[in-house]
Amino acid sequence: MRMRLWSLFVGVFGLTWACWGWAAGPAGAQTPTITFSFTDTSGNALTAVGEDEGAQTVRLVATASAATSSAVTVTVTIGGTGSTATIGTCVLSICSGDYVATSSQSVTIASGSTSGYLDVPITFVSDAVTEDHEIIKFTGTATGYTVTEADLTITDADRTITLTWSDSAFTERDMTSGFATITTRTLTGTLAGTTSTLSNAINVRAVIEAGTAACCSTSTGDVDWAHYSPSLAVDPTVAKYLNIAAGSVTGTITGLSVYINDDQVAEPTETFYIGLTAPGFDVVKAAGTIADMDSTVDLTLSPTTILEGSVGSGVSVSAAFESPGGTAATSSSHSATVIALSVSADTAQAADFSYTPGDTVTIPANTVSSTASGSLAGLSLVDDADVEGPETLTVGGSHASLTVSTASLTIDDDDDTEIVLSVNPRGCWSRQRRSR
Repeated sequence: MRMRLWSLFVGVFGLTWACWGWAAGPAGAQTPTITFSFTDTSGNALTAVGEDEGAQTVRLVATASAATSSAVTVTVTIGGTGSTATIGTCVLSICSGDYVATSSQSVTIASGSTSGYLDVPITFVSDAVTEDHEIIKFTGTATGYTVTEADLTITDADRTITLTWSDSAFTERDMTSGFATITTRTLTGTLAGTTSTLSNAINVRAVIEAGTAACCSTSTGDVDWAHYSPSLAVDPTVAKYLNIAAGSVTGTITGLSVYINDDQVAEPTETFYIGLTAPGFDVVKAAGTIADMDSTVDLTLSPTTILEGSVGSGVSVSAAFESPGGTAATSSSHSATVIALSVSADTAQAADFSYTPGDTVTIPANTVSSTASGSLAGLSLVDDADVEGPETLTVGGSHASLTVSTASLTIDDDDDTEIVLSVNPRGCWSRQRRSR
């Protein structure tokens, strides 16, 4: 009997619970969520703002996991627990802290919607102190919802390190093989802003990077530089580091050695860079330049003298690379080098010759000089009747990345002269020069 009464009581009570909406939900039902994110006022995604950007409007977007059945108000706390940025105040346009904002606000998600937003005016304060990037935590509460917080990062405007050389100009060494070691260079790293100082010391490794200069390729011999000595790949414990002490704005890397190779390749001035592995810092790299020592080509003519009235096809032109000091190169170019020839007046007059451009001389790949001579086929000399001494033309050349030396071509006059003596009617001797 008692069992029947208990069953009746439970049945009636359960029915009443269900009728009044007290029935338990399905097993495992989850609480709906609201997630915070940031955009600018145009709707572009935003995760960080620079400390030097001053007064800005950051849009806080609250997104529900499902459309709401009624309006939901989310209470927002700005700069709560976990924030590393410090909230401050502004008095007469002078602001303290890392940012200034109203710490407690709210955002509403309308009924039937999945999101709402709040435009938050924030003044970001540039404090001229080099520090880690800082965050402002945005947390929230809403009845019946779990609200996921979001972090807005304030990037430090003083976290730029600029590297400068004591001397950034390098040259290829006059060597037939191997590398030359340059050991006298110093790099200075300077934090941006003259008042910037580090709250904590930093110690970051220097790294060498390719620019237009090739590194470490041995298959073709086109090697311009290698890692500074000693090699980082062999022994990282001897790597070069930039140290900027706490409270300082500069540090130096001394005794930096870079292997520069005299590759005997005719090429323009090339660049490489020294940077830093410095997470959290913007790095302005130091550019080093390598001046080519194979950049001069000498021209040789044969013969060096021709008669007026001749054509230049009988003049052969040879070309060869010149090494530093004016000596002949001992290693070859790794690509064909074509020199465009030119002819211009020196002591000769413009009326003494004509020249049609188009003549060339070529130094083949993997050679130091032309194996087949070019000629001055475009040159024609005028055979005038003037009696004159030898005159000269300048034979030159051009190349996009080379200096081409000039050679002199002499024009020999073919008009002989004779001296004629005569007696004039007065009985006086006279002398006359004429060609024959």
